Order: sequence, then C-alpha cells, then structure tokens
Amino acid sequence: MGAILRMVKFLISSINNIHTMKKILSTLFVITCFFAAAQDDDCMDRIMAKQGQLTKASETVRSTAAEFAIQKKFSTAFYNMLSDYQPRGVEPRWSGGFSSPQLKRPVAHATNALYALKYHCEGSKLALDHETNTSLKIEYNNFSFTELYDTTTDYQLTGYLSLQPGLPEEIKPGVWKFKDMWTGLGFGIEGFHRIWLFTYPGQVPWSYVTRREFLVKRKRNLQRQYADAKKQTQEAIDYWDKFKKEKEKEYANDAVKMANFMSGYYNPGLAEAKAKQPKILGQYEASLERLDEQLAAPAEELEKKAIVIRSQKNALDYDFTDKMEPFAEVLTKPNPSYFKRDLSSAVPQVITAFITYDPKDLRSSSFLDDIEKQLDLTYIQSFIGKTAPSTSTENKVAQNSTSTNNTNPVSTTPSTNNSIKTVAKNSTSKPIPTTAVQTSSGKTVFLSGTLSAPAGVPITLSYNGGNDLTITPPKGANNLYNTSPIKFTKPIKENEAYNVTLKKIASNMTGVVYKGNGKAPDGTDNIKTAVDYKYELVTRSTGDKTFSTFYESFTPAVGGYNGEEGRYVVFVSHTKDFEGGNGKFRQVYWRDRNTGITKMISVSPTGEQGNGNCAEPSISADGKTVVFESSANNLVAGDNNNFKDVFLWRAATNTIELISKSTTGGAADADCFDACISGNGAFVVFTSSATNLSTTPKGKSVANVFLRDVITGKTEMISVDPVQKAGGNGYKASISFDGSRISFCSPSNTLVANDNNGLWDIFLWQKEKSSLKRISMTHDGKERNGGGESASRQVSSAISGNGRYVAFATTASNMVPNDNNNFQDVFVVDVETGKVSVASFTNDGQPSNGDSPISQGDRVAISHDGTWIAFPTKATNLGAQSSNIILYNTQTGKSQAVTDTRGSYVGRPAISYSGSYIIFGKSEPLDQRSGVAFGESGGGIFAHFTGKGPCRDCKE
Repeated sequence: MGAILRMVKFLISSINNIHTMKKILSTLFVITCFFAAAQDDDCMDRIMAKQGQLTKASETVRSTAAEFAIQKKFSTAFYNMLSDYQPRGVEPRWSGGFSSPQLKRPVAHATNALYALKYHCEGSKLALDHETNTSLKIEYNNFSFTELYDTTTDYQLTGYLSLQPGLPEEIKPGVWKFKDMWTGLGFGIEGFHRIWLFTYPGQVPWSYVTRREFLVKRKRNLQRQYADAKKQTQEAIDYWDKFKKEKEKEYANDAVKMANFMSGYYNPGLAEAKAKQPKILGQYEASLERLDEQLAAPAEELEKKAIVIRSQKNALDYDFTDKMEPFAEVLTKPNPSYFKRDLSSAVPQVITAFITYDPKDLRSSSFLDDIEKQLDLTYIQSFIGKTAPSTSTENKVAQNSTSTNNTNPVSTTPSTNNSIKTVAKNSTSKPIPTTAVQTSSGKTVFLSGTLSAPAGVPITLSYNGGNDLTITPPKGANNLYNTSPIKFTKPIKENEAYNVTLKKIASNMTGVVYKGNGKAPDGTDNIKTAVDYKYELVTRSTGDKTFSTFYESFTPAVGGYNGEEGRYVVFVSHTKDFEGGNGKFRQVYWRDRNTGITKMISVSPTGEQGNGNCAEPSISADGKTVVFESSANNLVAGDNNNFKDVFLWRAATNTIELISKSTTGGAADADCFDACISGNGAFVVFTSSATNLSTTPKGKSVANVFLRDVITGKTEMISVDPVQKAGGNGYKASISFDGSRISFCSPSNTLVANDNNGLWDIFLWQKEKSSLKRISMTHDGKERNGGGESASRQVSSAISGNGRYVAFATTASNMVPNDNNNFQDVFVVDVETGKVSVASFTNDGQPSNGDSPISQGDRVAISHDGTWIAFPTKATNLGAQSSNIILYNTQTGKSQAVTDTRGSYVGRPAISYSGSYIIFGKSEPLDQRSGVAFGESGGGIFAHFTGKGPCRDCKE
C-alpha cells in the first residue's frame, strides 16, 4: 500500500500543476513499470527494497602517465567516499575520463560519473531500465555550466559569457552551492541539477562583469553592428540599381519586358529596401541612446554585478536585474589569475559535483538523498591545490549537515507519466503540494480525459479489465487526426484503484496510454491516451487523389513539436499530376498530416512550379519553415545566376525568399546546396563553392560551409582555415536547434592542429568558440583509420537539436574496440565528453554483418535530445532483415526494428523532435487498411508511430 499512497500524491500533484500537454507527456521512459503497477500495487515498494551494487565501468584515458597518476588518486578517493552507499532500486555504474590540458587551458580536465540504472516491474520480477538520466558527475578543473578559459564571445550578443545556474553561495570556505537548476532529462522529462563548486577559499575561477564593463562593451559591439546594418541595408538598395542596369542591357530591344520588370520587380523591390533601412537603423539608434542613458547611472550602480535580461521593448536592449529570474544571465569572464601555474596541470584547482535527478521519481530522489549523504564537502574541498588527497574521511557524513541550510530549487514541474508511482521527499525539498479532485457526492467519480487518434476509426478503452468505452473520433473535411473527449459511463468509488488500457484498436495501428492509472479520485479527470497508424502513407495528395511511390519521392524531413509532434512532413516528388506537378522536374511538397492538406511549395510568385529540379528539403522544429536547394530560376525575382540556390519557404505567408545571397544582396556566383535549417528557424547552414557569399576569401578550397542568419541577413563562412584565414573546405553540414553548433565534413588537414590521418573528418563549429573542434576521433582520443573508404568521401553528419551529440557513419575499424566487421557503422559522439558509442552493433555488443546506413556516408536521423538514432541497414543481425530501418537508444545501448520486411528497398529516415515518429521511404505498401494496401503498390514515404513521445495532436 505504501507505493499506492505515494502514487496518489504524485497523480494529484500532476493535476494541480499541469499547464501544457508537453508536461503531460513528459515521462514515457518507464512505461513498462506503468502497466505492471496496475497488477502489483507494491511495485515501487519492491523496487525500493531491491539493493543494487556499485560497480566500476570503463575508463577513457587521454592524459599522460604522469598526469593520470595524479588524476587517478583523486578519482579513487572519490570512489572510496561512496563506499558506504547502499543503492536502492538502482544499479550504479562508476566510470571516468582523463585528459591532458587542451587548447587555452592551463590545467588538465578529468571527469567521473556515477550513473544510476533504474529497476522497474515486469510482472512479479524486477528488470533493469538502463536509463541514465539520474547521475552524479564530478569534474576536475572544469565547470560545465560556464566557460572558464575561453574569452571568445559573439559581438552580436552580450559580449560576455553567462553563468547558467545563477549566483552561488559560499556555504563553507571554498565550498559553493547553487540553487537547483532546471534541466531536461530526455523523453520530455524535466528534472534538476544540484550543484556544488569547490575552489580556493573565497575565490571562484571566473570574474564577474560589472554593469559598466557590460555597457561599454555592448556600446562598442552595437556600434559595430550598426555599421554592419548600415552597409548591408545600403547594399540592398544599391543592388536594385545594379539589377536595373543588367536588365536594361538584357531588354534593350524589348520595351514591354523592361516595363514589366520595372513595375513588377524593380519599383516594389527598391521601395521595400528603402523602407526597411530607416526602420532597422532606427532600432540601433534608439538602442545606442538607451546605452548612453544607462551609462549615466550613479557610479555605485555601475559597479554592481551585471545580471542582464532582454528588454521587452527593443530586442537590441538589455535591462539589469538584481535577482535571478527566467531568462536572466549572470555575465562572467575567465579569471586566469585564479590558477596557480607552478602546480602540475593534473592537480585539481576547481572541482564541480552535480547530481542530476527527477524529483517526481522515488528511485531518482532517493539516489539524490543517498549520494548527498556520502559527499564530504570539506574533504572534497581539501583536494584543491594538492597533488594527492588525504586518506582521512572521518567527517564525510557530518559535513553534509550544511545541506539543510541551503535553499533547494525553484518549483518542480510535475511529470505526468503514471509509471512513476510516488512523489519523492528529499532532505531539503518540500513534497509537491497535493489537491484532491472532488466530486459532488464525495463518494464516486467518472473517469474522463482525452483520446488522440485517426478520425473515423473506432477505439475501445477499458479500465480494470472491463467497463468498455468505444470512441470514434469525428471525421470531416481536412480532419484526419484529432482529439476526442473520454468519459466512462460507470463511476468508480473513492479510493478505488483504476487502470485504463487500450482494449481494442485496428490491427494497422498502435497506441499508448500516457496517463491512466491511480486511485480515485486522483487523476480521474485527466486520462491521456493516443493511437496512430503503425505506418501511415505520407506521399499522398490532398483528398487522396494521387499517390507518389517510393521510386518517385525522396528525402523526407519532419517537423512539429509541443503538442504537434511529427505533424508536418516535407519531401521531394516528381510524380505527374501530383498537386499540380507535371513530372518534368522534382518539386518540394509540404503535408499537414492532421488536416490531410498537401501542397507544392517550390512555386514562383505567380504560382508556377519550379522550372528546375528541387532537392534536399529541411524543416524547422515547428514545421512552418522549409529550406531546400533548386536549380530553378523562377522561384524569386532576379535569379539569373544559372546555379543551384538555397531557398526558404514560410507557411505563414506561403512565400519564398533567396537564402544564398551574396554580400551585396545578389545571387551567388556558384552552386549552393545541402541546406539545413535550425530548429528555431532562425539560421540556415549550406555548402557552396561560391566566392561572393562572405567577406572571407575562398582561397584554394573547393567548397565551404556557410551560415546564414535569416533575421539579420548576415552570412559567414565557418569552414575557415585558421592559418590562412580563408576557406578550408567543408561539406554536408547539420545545425543545432538554436544555431549555436554546426557539424560538417571536411577532407582538409588544416582546420585544426595535429590532423595527420590524411582522411576526411567531422568538425564542430561552436558560436562562442574561436576555433573548430575535430570530433571524429576514436574512443581513446586517437585519429581514426581509413577503413575501406576514400580519404575524400563526403560524409553527412547529424547533430542533435540540443547540440550535445553528433552521429555519422564510417568504415573505420578503430572507432570502438572489436569493430572487425569491415562494414560501414553508425557512431555517436558526445561532444562534451568525447565518448564514442556505436549504434549499429547488436544488442549483445557484436558487430553487424552489413553496412549501416546503406548508402556511403549517408545521414542518419537523430532526435532533439540525442536519445534516438534511426538508420537503414543492410545487416541481418540487428533485429530485422536486410534493407530495413533500425531505431537505436543511445541511453540504453539497445536497438529495435522500425520495419522488418523482405525483398524491398528503403530510403533515408527522418525522426521527429522527441522520437515519436520515424519518416522513411519503402518500396512496398506498408499502409494496410482493412487488409488492403492504401496507395500504390510501389510504396512511398511513410510515418511510423513509435510511442516514444507525444503524438501529433497531443495538446492539453
């Protein structure tokens, strides 16, 4: 009964705090336990009674022998500190990574991590989840939440670094505590970091920026931006006169065409450019005036710490605040004088310990409590500046009494996954408040909530093994998928346990109950469930008049999140009579899967289809902005360069704009291709061999990677040779959600130091960094070998939306141990830690027996948080037959088949934000309805519902 009581509190608190469906769907990762709890009310009690065992996992050593000898002493001391830890409901794994000093760092970085793998119920037995969103991490000479060494900043923003967790409090000499910091845990789950910093007493390894420093630098940077804006807006105006002169020559003997050009393009274009200039410059001028006003403040105000927040009045302005609030930034800069240079680089001079936890999961919160008791804060601080730790840990437990003097975070956002049964209480947090759902009689209640499902298809729900309820979501024009209310007709008694299940759905569908069990009256009015097609045909016209087969449709991309997960799909097709296409050229199509509307978007301002091939569409996270490449010259006015260009389409206006513009606003002087848009729709990265896209010279390079700021219109080259200050070659880039990180491929050996393998590599560009980072390194930090591929192969990498993980494929045999299959494999790199994992091995760790992905260097799909990787494979030992799609979980190291059909072809997949939908092409008709193939016999592009996250209409 103890587990049930805790579960009741959790469900009540969820009802009391729900604001968005994103939060309702936030914790799907232990869905097995959710169903098991209905059959065993004591599930959580049995889990917490399970005593795990602390074990050691692998270590990655990249430091010298002398450095490692010192680092290992502190790692061992930390491990010994945990000797009294008795795991409850989890299996903790201890691992480590040790490095030598890196660029700009006076000290060597090392990390230890303790990952808590959780148990869940499977009937009467307990099984291990292999989830790793609960952990303790110890960083030596590093602080993940701000940069300690690099002074590089972007003059477009604040000009300084930001201390993410806010201001710490020194609770003991050299021991600093932060307020718990919100973090995403994957699968949409929201959790926290509890953070301690250990330093020399009274010192921190950064310096705080004063308001005066910020304002002076901000004014200097804004003046630079103002000069850029003045130049760019004037160039945009001058472009039209240059364009006019070109047309005067071209239409010298055709007055009608010249008149049409003047009235249809030149006059409105010039007017728009002239109108924009004063608006843009006026914004900068107003902001510069505001800066002068702020600099006139009293001296004591200007010497305060700079905690800034974007102004609501002018996006270029920053306001000051004296407290931490949403979106506030504590500005810092490196403090080189903090580090003592006469010590060995391996001596810890700053240590971070942080516990990542979910306060609504008893296993996770118990881990927090237990580990916090093991941390002897004073003893850890004694490591600072020493070549070896002392052997005494007598005060280990006693010193933790300080934790009760610290405020624990911020409000905790409730999770709504019923597989979590309890509201955890930790040593310093109050339990989440509870408010029971009341009924008129106080004795009975009706179960109610929502069902999201395909329209017109009956779905039968039940609870407690009976009490069936059949719902048929209404069907109508432009209404293929929607949400219907649930209300069971038979009431249940107060304190009666309930468990809602999907009793009957069509054989071609699959479903998940996100929220559906508890004890009345708690949670009874918030049942949440979703059903969708296992494989829904996407390449179909509005009204299903025409279908595009696998052989006629290509390269899908998927958008939609925050309640519209996977709703929008964009793809290329050359099917004749498909939404107006004549089949002569490949066109780009955008489909709203909920309304059933499909539209060609590669059209001219007058509605004509593109007069050249279009390819490689990429879509923003909300599904409302698309970029693609095309050789058509009629999509925008003035496209007369006879090269491929990159275009951007907006759903809101149904308009297209040219992205691959020259520095003067004209067209590129060479092909532009392989475009990728950031999740927020504000940035586009693409490849080009053009010379006029940025002020950085092309040099001897063949092609380069460029980043376009859609809002400011600025384009910069990012594949820059740091020595020559010119193009260094780059291809096939991928960009993070906010545009701050980009991965790309290059055969060059001059982009970073010590690139001696003579092969292509994957590089990482980071907005706040002055140099590129090579990330296609082996598991032990060495250069990879060539495997069976050419040195100049162009490989498509895929970066996760959060910028943490990069996935790519190679035949190299030394990326991970025991890779002896001589096939192409998929590798995933954690760019923060350098950890390399392989996604295309079997679940028991054996190499696959075929290429993954199938095409050489092809791009794989990765979810926003990097949890899910999807790829096609020729292997037959990954859980499916050859030429099928595999879905790999980077957290558990396990994979599953998305398709398992024989003798057909498969295309490159795309994956939705949370991994709920996999979009891919297959040459057979997977969408079976009433036993009959829907669409054409040649297959097409399909959407597969995984149930790993929210559905396409899962709004609150």
